Amino acid sequence: MPRKLVVPLFVSFLLLAFASCRTDIDHVERLKPFQGSWSFVELNEKGVKPSDAERKKYSAIVVKDKFHVGKDDDVVANYYLRVDPTKTPAEVDWVITEGEHQGEILRAIFEFDGDKLKMCTAEVGKARPTEFAVKPGSTWSYYVMQKK
Repeated sequence: MPRKLVVPLFVSFLLLAFASCRTDIDHVERLKPFQGSWSFVELNEKGVKPSDAERKKYSAIVVKDKFHVGKDDDVVANYYLRVDPTKTPAEVDWVITEGEHQGEILRAIFEFDGDKLKMCTAEVGKARPTEFAVKPGSTWSYYVMQKK
């Protein structure tokens, strides 16, 4: 291959590699506030609120870009997180990583308030919520989690 082609191709490769790394770094930075263990202080799934005793059985843990929800000692759901804090309200996609709905997306909005995380999610395949509320007959779910 002529040298005149090798140098521009190599430079192009380096630029693409750097851009990809920058995107990965940005993604990691966006996820930092999510890291750690969480307890649920409020749960409202499509207008249904569990009892306090039932709600307290749920917990979540975020490690890097993985979001795991547990009930008692069992994992009930695993997600991959994609976050866009530049939107108003800030957006997060929960990509289901296993089971019947693997690869499908729960579109959500989120907001941090100190050590609390507020999220409102839509059902799989539905439009992203626009506010932090669940109305009667809604297909949205609302969660408030407290960092442990």
